[in-house]
Amino acid sequence: MSPSFPSSYVFLIRIWREPQEGQDMEPAWRGVVEHVTMQQRLYFRDLDQAVSFITTASGWTAGRRCRVANRLRRGRGA
Repeated sequence: MSPSFPSSYVFLIRIWREPQEGQDMEPAWRGVVEHVTMQQRLYFRDLDQAVSFITTASGWTAGRRCRVANRLRRGRGA
């Protein structure tokens, strides 16, 4: 018997730029992703961390995770 998964998930993602030490350094991107229903939150410095959090929480397979990450990097939805 396969596990039952909800038909949808709600995640809130917020990103921002933080100044770096030293005047010549570009600001770094940071973010937080929150699974709204479960009230779990992950702060991240790398998009792969956010994708991993979302795919794990939703039960997606590793192959799907890679496709989602690649599409997000190219600026398209899953």
